[in-house]
Amino acid sequence: MAPRSDNGRPNSRFSELIFLGTGSSTGVPTPLCVTQPTDPPCAVCHKAIADPPERNPNYRCNPSLMIRYRSRSYTADEGVTVRRELANDCCDSNGVAEANSREGTDGRRESCTSESADLTDSVDLTDSVDLALSPGEQWRYIQIDAGKCFREQVLRWFVRRNIPTIDALILTHEHADAILGLDDVRGLQRIPLHPADHVAPLSVFLAHHCMASVREKFPYLTLTPARPAPLLPSLLPSAAPAAHTGVTDTTDADTTNAGDTTIAGTTTTDTTNADTGVGVTRGGGVTKVSRRVSRIDWQIIEESVAAPFSAAGLTVTPLPVQHGEDYIALGFEFGFPHRIVYISDVSKIPPTTLAYLKARQQHVGRIHLLVIDSLYFDHPHATHFHLPQTLDAIRELQPKQAFLVGMTHEFDHHKVNSLLRDWSIKYEAEDIDVQLAHDGLCIPVLL
Repeated sequence: MAPRSDNGRPNSRFSELIFLGTGSSTGVPTPLCVTQPTDPPCAVCHKAIADPPERNPNYRCNPSLMIRYRSRSYTADEGVTVRRELANDCCDSNGVAEANSREGTDGRRESCTSESADLTDSVDLTDSVDLALSPGEQWRYIQIDAGKCFREQVLRWFVRRNIPTIDALILTHEHADAILGLDDVRGLQRIPLHPADHVAPLSVFLAHHCMASVREKFPYLTLTPARPAPLLPSLLPSAAPAAHTGVTDTTDADTTNAGDTTIAGTTTTDTTNADTGVGVTRGGGVTKVSRRVSRIDWQIIEESVAAPFSAAGLTVTPLPVQHGEDYIALGFEFGFPHRIVYISDVSKIPPTTLAYLKARQQHVGRIHLLVIDSLYFDHPHATHFHLPQTLDAIRELQPKQAFLVGMTHEFDHHKVNSLLRDWSIKYEAEDIDVQLAHDGLCIPVLL
């Protein structure tokens, strides 16, 4: 159950992490295992299709995390009081591990499941966090990655978890399992019928090389120039502010008017990325049909631990990691007083990122919750951690609690969680609770 206040209700200070996907790029079940089953069949993939995905911890979509952030706007005096109360809540709740220490009989976490609920019923989220807001508060919804399963994840989990929208999207890298849902963002935007009506674009935060790849895959989404995300001060007191590289994609630099393009020597107004999907504009005999697409505000972030940025009011620090020897992906750190670290695609944590995380531990305390990659059970992979490497990294980083994501069909949820409980007992002196995450898992946190 979620942490409770004195009146027995879920604590009203909490924000929430909602795991929209926890599988590999292929997902689980693996299509080949169900279309051309072996004899005997793949046990995990068989389990993954035996029960509805909403109740099936072995059914896994592409990795993605929704942060339901309780954003606050207070006066200076109110802010001091709330910070003090949050710190007290953090100590009283003994962290996420106490709040979410039990599993139900089906292997799913009790923080947001209702064992007696009918499969067609939406889950009562008040069992996880109190959705009521105090004066000066508002819910902000910040998502990490929108991959091939994005539409499925929206339809499955947004209604069940009372998620009405996305206020900001942060991308870890440009591979298919992280960005191919960008086209479906339009399904969450109310596009007006008249071109003059304003539609607020979705802020998407991504690295420069990721922007270049997105432009190649989605040219119709990238007509509006990208701009640097405003930098925040480094979270390490001894670190100098990051020097901004001025990275605005040069391909866009000659776009003097965000909606203008030239066709056959004639300038027309291209509203492809700006309006409704209805109507046409004409210039010099050239007809250009405007089409409805996702409205996106592209913001370039630095691949540096010294360059935090604000996503819908939440301070986020990029954590560069190797995703193969020749490639850098991003993890992210966010949250106070609970310190959350999310690293979904990693084969090695570089020394600079590791040094930052250890320095932060000395400055503000242990990582409260680590979400980390684990592709295979017992054999190495060129671009991802396998389980032994994941456990080594967990011991190195010393979080209070760790959840594994990115798993293939080698991971049976119940069996591997049993092994991980034994591992946690073996290293009991280090006080680390390690488990597999599952799609739909909700965890209350203080941000």
